[in-house]
Amino acid sequence: MPNRLAVILPVYLALYTLAYALAYAVRFDFDVPPEFVAIARETLPFVLTIKFGYCLLLREWKRTYRYVTVTDLAALGAVSMASAITILVFDVVVLQGIQIPRAVIYADLALSVLAVGV
Repeated sequence: MPNRLAVILPVYLALYTLAYALAYAVRFDFDVPPEFVAIARETLPFVLTIKFGYCLLLREWKRTYRYVTVTDLAALGAVSMASAITILVFDVVVLQGIQIPRAVIYADLALSVLAVGV
């Protein structure tokens, strides 16, 4: 498929966005307080940039999921774990005054693996 990249990258972006939003919903039992909705909106561009950057850097989008192997799942886990660690560091070092809840970062890690890996 010659235009695979034009199709798969927006799908990855949508899945990452959905995973981040769902992580907030799960953390707050689907009743997210308004102050955390604001934090989610403010941090979403940074989180997506980090996750999408690792996806491109490690060429996650080149994998075929027709026949998933343990190597594919290990690579997906590496991309997701590196993203989560970078988001944690970014949250502590760069984001002053707003903080992403740790449970959201961990839930986002799990949901990203599930969303992209399934």
